[in-house]
Amino acid sequence: MRSFGSLFIGVVSFCVINVVATNVSAQYSERQSLGLEGCYTTDIRYSPDAKNLFITCEAPKGVFWSVDHGGQWTFAEGGSYSSGSVRGIAVTQYGVVFGTDKNLYAARFAEDGTFSPNWQELSDVQITRQPLVSQSGKFVIVGSDTLSVVDTQSMTVVQSNVPLPVSEDVSMNLLEAGSTHLFVLFQGSDVYGNKLYRASFDSSTGSVGDFEEITNGHGLAVDSYIWNLRVHPLTGKVFVDCRNTHVNPMVEALYVSDDNGTSFYEFPSSNDIAANKSFNDACFSSDPNIFLLGSLLTTDGGNSFSDTGIDKLNETEGGQEGACAIDPTTATRAFLRTAVGVARTENLSSVGAQTWTRATKGLDGVTVYHMSKGNSNGNRVLLASSAGFGLSENFESDSPTWTFPICPGGDCAIFETGSNIVIDPEDESTLYAGGWNVYKGSVTDGQASWQQFLTRPSGADIPGGGVGVIYKASELPGLLVVGWKWGNGSEYPLGGALNFYDSTSGALSWSGLEKPVSSLIALNSTLLFAGIGYRHDSAPTNATRGIYKSMDGGHTWTQVTSSSMDANVFVRGFAYDSKNDLLYAAGLQTGSPGAGGMYVLSNASKGGDNWSKASTEVQAEKGEAKGNEPDSQIRADSFEAVSVDESTGNVYGITGNVILVSPDKGQTWIQFFEGMSGEQMKVIDAGERQEASNDGIKAISRKIVQGSNVGLNALTATKTYPFCKITVSAKCRKTVKKGTQCKLTSSLYDVFSHSAFAKRKIQIQKRANLRSKWSKAKVAKTSSKGVVSLSESLKSTTFFRAVSTSPRCTSSSVRIAVRKK
Repeated sequence: MRSFGSLFIGVVSFCVINVVATNVSAQYSERQSLGLEGCYTTDIRYSPDAKNLFITCEAPKGVFWSVDHGGQWTFAEGGSYSSGSVRGIAVTQYGVVFGTDKNLYAARFAEDGTFSPNWQELSDVQITRQPLVSQSGKFVIVGSDTLSVVDTQSMTVVQSNVPLPVSEDVSMNLLEAGSTHLFVLFQGSDVYGNKLYRASFDSSTGSVGDFEEITNGHGLAVDSYIWNLRVHPLTGKVFVDCRNTHVNPMVEALYVSDDNGTSFYEFPSSNDIAANKSFNDACFSSDPNIFLLGSLLTTDGGNSFSDTGIDKLNETEGGQEGACAIDPTTATRAFLRTAVGVARTENLSSVGAQTWTRATKGLDGVTVYHMSKGNSNGNRVLLASSAGFGLSENFESDSPTWTFPICPGGDCAIFETGSNIVIDPEDESTLYAGGWNVYKGSVTDGQASWQQFLTRPSGADIPGGGVGVIYKASELPGLLVVGWKWGNGSEYPLGGALNFYDSTSGALSWSGLEKPVSSLIALNSTLLFAGIGYRHDSAPTNATRGIYKSMDGGHTWTQVTSSSMDANVFVRGFAYDSKNDLLYAAGLQTGSPGAGGMYVLSNASKGGDNWSKASTEVQAEKGEAKGNEPDSQIRADSFEAVSVDESTGNVYGITGNVILVSPDKGQTWIQFFEGMSGEQMKVIDAGERQEASNDGIKAISRKIVQGSNVGLNALTATKTYPFCKITVSAKCRKTVKKGTQCKLTSSLYDVFSHSAFAKRKIQIQKRANLRSKWSKAKVAKTSSKGVVSLSESLKSTTFFRAVSTSPRCTSSSVRIAVRKK
């Protein structure tokens, strides 16, 4: 089965932990983390007594907490909160408050300072995932189109929906609290049109006073873009990062106020690096002299600043200026955000000599975009993720270890525009990866070194440009195929090119299809299929969507036309079942008009156009006693990815946050696994064989590898799903004469393991038409292979089906047509 879709960091061992089985009735599998730990961190906050440390993530698992200063993180689900991406969190001495894009949640600390995530939802508060700020050790101010104030001692809203002095064409960009004032920064459609306001705040009652604008006339540079503002909670100093984009090069300046924003002065540029460097966040310690403004450290109360060494961290782990935290009980321990999560230092105040280590154990929030496995060496796996590459040399072990993240040239965001990787099947020590450009890597003793191999064509050097697909297969020896894409279908025309390169020299051999190719597969040296399209194309046409075929090794291409093929289909991936010679194409429904679903090509290696569209209905759960009625909540009409298990013929597809499986070539779909709310699944691989026992039946089950924005996980079936199938002998699949003897075979087996249910009673039923009742044709117990057969001489057109009561199962019906004369 084939499914497609120079720096070394020491290998870190991770255990397989965090078994998850979502609490839904139709869940037939559980998942285990495969050790790719981390998340895109949006906020870091300590409790005042330092007993609890919290981080928020841009992922379905949005909040984690640690009781050992980041040594181990635990997903903070509980109470009313089970999932949801979080942008910010506020912590006071009494409790914790955070907001998703829909709700605001709060939880109290116990009297001894311990924490239990028994979250309660706070109503009557508008929240749009703006950062939250705490003030006076008690109140939390929530920002949206209005302001609300939460008392964390009583966990009540003391002021809700306080109006803000802005028009509809601006939105809140920043909210900050000082000891006596609140500061709100608004951003308009024009970056020069931002406005800074302040209001008095009563720390005893939580009441907010009237707002006044302080953008101009208070010492800040006129017409500068105010990028950020932070207030020191102990000294009251206000720090403002201003950027003058009217000049080239852009000038950045740090302004300070000692009187709550009444007047500002520019930090001297002659004696410090802080004057010309921006900051995205700030964190303060219990020592008023020690704090961080982004990557800048001061140990003298803000009179002078030095660099923390985050640039070195950027070279190894994508250190990103932004979220930070300092231990309130010791100013030497601090945390900074990285591309893969957070990093910790125990010697923050050692100016110029800080050391940083990874602190990501237990985090599940790295987004996995693509995965490539070695053909001969299944232990070698390469990943593309939101934090760079990941490489494992022992993937088939129970606890795979990873070299992660790998960031060529320090760029961990390499996959922002394209997310494609491949292990060279001709030399599995060679790796290729595509983002804006194409990189080539080599692995020696587990160490990966990288260099840029191909530069994007000039046409791709616009928004939306980069690699749409990168492909290397043994069917095309010596060639690296790259599908470049550019544009977005709106202000920039959508375009692309499928180029064939010499995989050793990088020389262009020829340019094939001039389309934005998103997926590619070669069935042999001459027969190739390409999926065309771009996810963000808002108005797709037949010219920018569909499937193309080449019969001469990729030199010339024709668009596939079939009555079963929907117009404007966007194919995200292919999977080939070589045993049954079936090619599957996963169509994602996006754009208007758009079309999706699973498409199947029979006798694929012959290059024909015998495409059919698989069913779009998902079978209801057996336990609900609905027989073969469809599940109205889930549809099989839009797929992100597809994979085939050739040992069983099962087809697995991703639709939304659900993985479906079909045991009969797409005629029937069954829910295999449902992920978390907000989970974005990207990778599915019908992987390794495992011995298992389900309901006392010894069987071979499958470990399915699944990648999403909750990391990389293994899915294993935990219970059986009985499946009934009835087939007809070949001569009776077309219209037959009266009296023809037709053989029907009923099979009863588990969908996931394909193990047979032996010695179970099966009733084969028949009826003359869709309006008549079913009648018994034969009742018998299944053989050791789960089979019951029936031979019958037919006088007229007849429908047949198979029914089992233990286990409960009803097959789809088959129709044998009989000529009347």
